[in-house]
Amino acid sequence: MQPGTIAMVLAAAVRIAAHAVWNLASKYKRGDTLLFVWAYSCASTLLWVPIGLVLMVQDQGAIDWRLGVGAAVSAALHIAYSLTLQVGYDRAELGVVYPIARGTGPVLTMLFAILILGERLSVVP
Repeated sequence: MQPGTIAMVLAAAVRIAAHAVWNLASKYKRGDTLLFVWAYSCASTLLWVPIGLVLMVQDQGAIDWRLGVGAAVSAALHIAYSLTLQVGYDRAELGVVYPIARGTGPVLTMLFAILILGERLSVVP
């Protein structure tokens, strides 16, 4: 197997493990839900903003207002998702909330693409 393939598989495994740990922490957190969501949102921002800035500088692409609007909308949707997920974890078991939360995102994305962006579903051969 190629080293690049092994690296991608290992990176995917680390991502899956980190995601599972995050959901366990989210389910069994103690204290204020809003503070918990704020803390990991800030941690995520501290990680990804520098990486995004480096990538933008390397690409030297034009940055316009649409990028800022897209980032703001994405951030708002992620925070709303996180707060909704916390409410779900407070009211039900991890085994109920987690699969519903994981399946809702792709369904909403597909509905958004169809209803708002005018995309059409097709069978991919």
